[in-house]
Amino acid sequence: MCTDGKDECLSYLQANAIANSVGQVRGEILEWGNIEQLRALRESLGQTMPGLVVGADVLYDIKAIPSLVDTVRSLSCRLPKHFWH
Repeated sequence: MCTDGKDECLSYLQANAIANSVGQVRGEILEWGNIEQLRALRESLGQTMPGLVVGADVLYDIKAIPSLVDTVRSLSCRLPKHFWH
């Protein structure tokens, strides 16, 4: 699963995966701190929890750190069901 906050960046995802012999990958829009996108992503993952979060060149504005941390935290732990509904 690969995510980006911009749809136009996801358009390059499959081409880059093929060029790097990764194979099929799935891409989803995810803006840090966007609860609706987080809910949709968690729902699409079902019971599968990410085992690893990798980021590269993800932070250009220090003000984005809290949203990034909250997003990673929400994807890496089991949150109460009422949070997602």
